[in-house]
This record gives sequence, C-alpha cells and structure tokens, in this order.
Amino acid sequence: MRLSRWFGMTLREPPAGIDAPGQQWLVRAGYVRQSGPGLFSLLPLGLTTMQRLEARLRQMMQALGGQELLMPMVQPAERWRTSGRSDQHGAELVRVRDRRERDVAPALTHEELAATLCAGEVRSYRQLPRLIYQIQTTFRDDARPRAGLAGTRAHTRVDAYSVDADDDGRDRQYQAHQQAFQALFATCGLPVRRAAAAGGVMGDGDARTFVYLMPGGDETLACCSACGAAALHQVARFARPAIAAEPALPLERVATPASTTIDALCATLDIPRSRTAKVVMLMARFPAATPDERFVMALVRGDMDVNESRLCRVIGAAALRPATGDDIARSGAVPGYATPIGLRDLLLVADETLAASPNLVVGANEVGYHLRNFNIPRDAQPTWIADIAAVADGYFCNDCGAPLQLVRGIELATVARLTAHATTTLGATFLDANGRTSPVLMGAYGISIERMLACIAEEHHDARGLCWPISVAPFQVHMIALAGKNPLVPAVVEQVLAELEAAGIAVLVDDRDERAGAKFADADMIGVPLRLTVSANTLAADAVELKRRDRTDAMIVPRAAVVSTVREQIDVLLAECAGRISTSH
Repeated sequence: MRLSRWFGMTLREPPAGIDAPGQQWLVRAGYVRQSGPGLFSLLPLGLTTMQRLEARLRQMMQALGGQELLMPMVQPAERWRTSGRSDQHGAELVRVRDRRERDVAPALTHEELAATLCAGEVRSYRQLPRLIYQIQTTFRDDARPRAGLAGTRAHTRVDAYSVDADDDGRDRQYQAHQQAFQALFATCGLPVRRAAAAGGVMGDGDARTFVYLMPGGDETLACCSACGAAALHQVARFARPAIAAEPALPLERVATPASTTIDALCATLDIPRSRTAKVVMLMARFPAATPDERFVMALVRGDMDVNESRLCRVIGAAALRPATGDDIARSGAVPGYATPIGLRDLLLVADETLAASPNLVVGANEVGYHLRNFNIPRDAQPTWIADIAAVADGYFCNDCGAPLQLVRGIELATVARLTAHATTTLGATFLDANGRTSPVLMGAYGISIERMLACIAEEHHDARGLCWPISVAPFQVHMIALAGKNPLVPAVVEQVLAELEAAGIAVLVDDRDERAGAKFADADMIGVPLRLTVSANTLAADAVELKRRDRTDAMIVPRAAVVSTVREQIDVLLAECAGRISTSH
C-alpha cells in the first residue's frame, strides 16, 4: 500500500466521545470510522489488520483439523425456537419477517444451523469425529454498546463446532480449543483471563470464556489473586459467611417511619445490614409454552444483592424485568415495606444464606412498619431455596478463602459443550457401532475478531500511537521516503520495495509529499513494527535507517544488507511472540 493513494487520513486531535486510548488511536491512525451506535467501518488499514487476524485464525483452526464452511448470516427463526434460545434472548436477538411472512433472525451464533447440518450430513460413527468452522458476521443488538470497536454490534466471528461420538472425544476437542485459544492470544500479545461462564440454554453449564481486562469492558469478573480462580459475575460463587445459631423468636411488629431502604432501616433500628432481609420484586417471562408473566419475590440478606442471571436459571425464566408499581400493587405487597408473609400467587425464592439466617427484619406490607424475627421456613415457605446472591468485592473465594476482586473486561472468546438434548432436539443423531441411534455430541467455540483487534490496540500503544505485534500488524515494514531535492531517493525506494516484496515482506510505503516530521508522526500512529527510512543523508552513506517501533534507537543498515537485516529483525520479533506462547501455559 502507498500512502499517496491511501483512502483515509490520520487525525492530529483525539476524537471526542471516546474514552479507551486504543480505540482513540484506531480512529486517529485511520483504521476505523464509526458509522452509527455500535457500528463501525473498517478503512483499508483496519481491513488489512483484520485479514491478518483472520489468516492466523484459519491457521489455528486448520491445525486443529477444522474444515471451513459458510453458513448464512440470516437464519430461520424456527431453529431458534426449537433450541429454546429464542426465549432466552431478548431484544439483542433481532427478529424480522420476510416478504412471505416467515420469521428470520440475524445470527448471534450458529449452533442451531451447525446441529441441523450435522443432522443432514452425519449418519454413522464412521463419519466422526469432525470439526467444522466458519468466519461469518453476527449481529447482537446490544442496548448500550460501548468500548468502541470492542463493543460493536456487528461482529466478525470465528465459530467452530466439534462433532463427536462420545464424551471422551468431545472433551479432547474442548481442551484442545482452550489450549489453542490461549496460545493464539499469547502470540498476539494479548493477556487474557480464562473464567467460568454459563454456556447458555444449549450448553452443559461448564463453559469457559477468555476475557481481556479493561476498565470500560462490558463484562464483570470475580477474580481471586491467591488461587487464580475467575468466573463471570453471572456464575461466580463465593464462600458463604458463618451463621451463628439462634432460637427463632416470635414475630414482632415495629414502627419504622421513613425506612424504605435497607440503610434507612438499619439506621432506624440500629442494626447491621446482615440482620435484615432484602426483598427484590420482579416479573418473570417464561418460554412460549407459558407466555404469561409471573410475579417473583427474591429474598437475600440485606448485606447482599440478587444475581438475576442465577435467579433466572433457578426458576426457569427466559427473562426478568423490575416489577412496576401496578405489578406490586396487584401482588398485595407494599413498596419499601414488602414481605412475602400472607401473599399468594407469587414465586418466592430465598437465597440459601438468608434461609439459614435467623431472626431477620423484613417489611410488614404496611407503610411505616417492619417485622422483627422473620425466619424461613416458619414465616414463609419459599418455592425455591437456592444460591441467588451476587458476588461482590471483598467476598471470599469459594476455592481458597482469599478475598475476591471484581474487575471489568471484554469477552473475546468462549468454549462450551452442547448438551445431548440440545443436539437431538435439532435432529443430530447417528448410528453407533452396534447400530443404535445415539446423539451427536457437539462443542461450540467462538472468537470475535473485531474485539481482538480492539483489545490488541488497547494493550499495544504508547503516547505516540499504536505498536502492533508483528504477528498481527497490517504490514511488517513502514518505509518512509524523504526525497527532498534528491532525485535518487524515489528510485532507491522503488528498488528496496521490490526487493522486500520479492522476499515476501509486507511493506507500507509513505511516498507522500509531506514534511519529515509529519511522516514520522504518522508512522508512529499507524504502529507498523519496523520503520525503514530512505533519505539523501542515508544514500550518501549507501545505507538506510532501520528502527523498531517499540524502541527509541535506530540502526544504519548498508544498502546491500537491507533485506537480510529486515528479515533478521522480523525473525527476532516473531521469536518474541513465540516466547509469549511458552510463558502463557
């Protein structure tokens, strides 16, 4: 690519409204432009970088034995209803009708279509195992996209699906993908945290996600610095506090004026939050078979909060929303003073810590009054007693007992095992060696390429611009021509360019009629790993100047040794990437 013909431009000032430094540099250096909320266009530099990432991902998948195919971006919505994921997802799954009034949906992922393909193509155990993958665009209509390109609603994803006859084969592919993903992120210079995740409706509940930690991320992780355990906030568990046994005391109605919050209640009665019961009122939407919403009252101890994702799974709901004033009034509860005592026609879920805590203070369903000495199950019989409390900073690790820390991050990749029920529901079965019909066992593995690009930019930049790792850089060499009044410089630049390209080295040439300072500033912003400068001064010494983007010193290279020296530097940079792989395991 020649910058004199480049579609795009660098920006001297940081763009407004972008907080993440890496995203700022992607915009300033001419890689991306925002097209709308959560939507981005890739300019030639950005697309070239994406293509480098795609090539590396293809190499990884082929090394795993994958075969590439391509499934449509828009899917029949009936597939999603069959799998149950249509009910699981809310507005983030866009649902539309075509001109023949058939329901279709832009894909979030392709598990349903992959299983359907297996149902049509796999007949016998002799056809297993297999691994298929695609690189395709998916769309998620997030309500509040953020973090720039890392939060784009349209993702280019590598989605892979393993197809096996037994648990052992599926587990081998599951582990192989985790190791391959870890090595990929390491060679891209991208530190990630592997964490436990839910796995969704089709998963077996033992999924893993790879998260790049950054303050503006859209995911929250609970991490233990002592033992290394990590889990997404939705599935994170923590060590429950010890609870002293007490005899259950009689209920006692007490006046608590202007005490509609836990903090106000604690101040009025001079008690700690742990001696109160927090009542959270929600409306649950269930799968299509039971379309009506149900009123849900979730109880946790006053020093805890409700984990709505876990609550959803406990009660089997597709989605939850806060109960409105009308919803609460119909239930018979009183906002700010609610209690489950005496209420009917509700789903009551008590957290296991609350259920084990004696003599708590709870509302009386009467403005200005609470009840002392509330005990489960004496005073209210929950539909479920379950783990529905959300982890918080300072809670203790369930594995080692050390304090947990909540951190934000960007989810880059996931690995999950699909349940046999999920695949058989979509017709994916085969005949085993004994002629019996058995379920195809599948694993699902995905990586978002735009998110990778954004996070690499976030990790690899300095005060002057981007500093791409050689493994993913759009070009290996950025060659600057400083011709001045010397007519020989352009000719030498063309000669060096031809020699480098003949050696298989990707070169970006700045042949614009610009000042040297502007060219060097743009080179720093664009962030190609090696900078080669040809000027009247270097030609006087029959040499060129070579500089690594991540270092301040430069070297003078004899003209005849340019290709060999550049190749040596590329090999050094690649060796550094390989070193990151070995230290990541």
